[in-house]
Amino acid sequence: MDSKLDPKSLIDINLIAFIHDELSPEKDIDLLYESLGRLSLSLCNSDFSMIFLLNNNKLIMERFTSREEKEYLQNLNLFDFQYIAEEVLQTKDSMIINNLISSGRSFNILGTPLYSNNKFSGVLLTARAYELYSEEDKNILELIVMEAAGAITNRILYNSLKKRIEELNALYELSSAAVFSSSEADFFKRVLAIVASSLNVERASLVFYNTVKKHLELLASYGKDLPENLIIDDDSVAAYVFKTGKILNVRNINEELPDHIKSKGRGYGSDSFVSIPLYFEGQIVGVLNLTDKKNHRTFDSFEINVLLSIINHVTEIYKNYSIRRREEKRKKIEEELKIASEIQRRNLTKIPRHIGDIAISILYEPARVVGGDFFDYYRIRDDIAGFLIADVAGKGIPAALYTGSVKHILRMEQKSCCNPVDLFTQANKLIIAESEMGMFTTAFCAIIYQYDKRILFSSAGHNDQMLIKKSGDILRLKTSGKPLGIFEDVFFEQREIYYNNGDLLVLFTDGIAEALGGDDLDVDRGFFKLADIIIKFFDDTEEIILNRIRNEIREVSRDLSLADDLTLLLIRL
Repeated sequence: MDSKLDPKSLIDINLIAFIHDELSPEKDIDLLYESLGRLSLSLCNSDFSMIFLLNNNKLIMERFTSREEKEYLQNLNLFDFQYIAEEVLQTKDSMIINNLISSGRSFNILGTPLYSNNKFSGVLLTARAYELYSEEDKNILELIVMEAAGAITNRILYNSLKKRIEELNALYELSSAAVFSSSEADFFKRVLAIVASSLNVERASLVFYNTVKKHLELLASYGKDLPENLIIDDDSVAAYVFKTGKILNVRNINEELPDHIKSKGRGYGSDSFVSIPLYFEGQIVGVLNLTDKKNHRTFDSFEINVLLSIINHVTEIYKNYSIRRREEKRKKIEEELKIASEIQRRNLTKIPRHIGDIAISILYEPARVVGGDFFDYYRIRDDIAGFLIADVAGKGIPAALYTGSVKHILRMEQKSCCNPVDLFTQANKLIIAESEMGMFTTAFCAIIYQYDKRILFSSAGHNDQMLIKKSGDILRLKTSGKPLGIFEDVFFEQREIYYNNGDLLVLFTDGIAEALGGDDLDVDRGFFKLADIIIKFFDDTEEIILNRIRNEIREVSRDLSLADDLTLLLIRL
């Protein structure tokens, strides 16, 4: 196969690594676009570049990058370049235009469409005055844009989820401090107004204990403007009630207050007030203070009982309010995670139903909202196709973000690597640079040569795969090799096997074998259980076989959520 490849078509691995470093998804979106413009200048030897982004179905120029020494760029006619960008928009394909006359000067222009989230998002134009652009320049620019698409997609996903992840982690850890947010303060201001109206008082205040700062502070007030979060002194009336847990119904400040807090009771319009401790879920959380009755009378026992009844209702309302607020936050975050899952699903490779004489069907179900399995394929020739299946260690959003980087690295390397061993060897070097938090990836690559019915395959620490013959024989596909992203110097073994028309190649992640492996998640037992299902329904359509596998997994996991992602490619050869 090597003799049939044109060496000039292979892009230098150092160039790929350089582009990958420059377009890291760790950069902000603006920095990514800036890097995209600078790369088009340096790698395509251009004088300037323009990035047009699609906004409400219109192309708007968002960024212009140029070499500062080119003074003639100050008088460019941007409408000429806008027209070319519109042409690229219509064709959605790269375009070379040499010797364009604009503003009395001749320009050579290279344009290519931009993508993010697998959708057309804009156009990149790069131009120079003298040297004509070549197909090699176009290939380099397309490589830059392809890497940018992955980085921008991952960054958009990262930005949209980062804040939500932080909120999700803090929701339970800081739930005790949630009552001190502004929304709770507004809620209690309304409560104070209701209580003041019911008991006919002119002034009321609500003091809560700040569990973070370890002191009492004013949460809300009525009848007199007081600064929110005002710290309450330790020798105040409210502090006394908070510490003792006793209701304080004072008819005469001078006679009924302890000596050390008498002076703190001054400043009211009357000598009577009431302070009642507030309980939430069995603990004192604050104090409610009422004073200055409009009729200048004291608070009698009936009014105290009414007040206690109101407080009990308010406490229950607040409890329900807090639960509802947490539930709304949970649902909001859950909904956004579902959106993230949909984004990831759309980013999954769309494999054709048929490639030459082979037919492909796919089963994919993530264990959580966002999964760590992925698959891919690439065409080497009309009769040669490569298939890849991989499993990132870990689940949820961190694994999904890491998965995006690994997938784009492998996809880049597919362009310059003509066999599975080279693919894993080169990709492993780049994945190690991206690896964080101990994450790694197992992968299996199979290249199918339809012209001589041969499969070349290699495994990077992945679970064994299978080829099921029409005769019912099961061939176990395995080679030695470590997972990607752990060790720099790794040896990958490569083997080949021949098939007959009608045989089934089964590529899957360990989640399938574990789900079928019984209570102890025995992968080896699950391997043969999977083979038994396929052999039993071998002559049925691929969709029926996948449904049988799915139903069997649901049967054995009826009362349990999936422990791992389920991914399987069924290829009828």
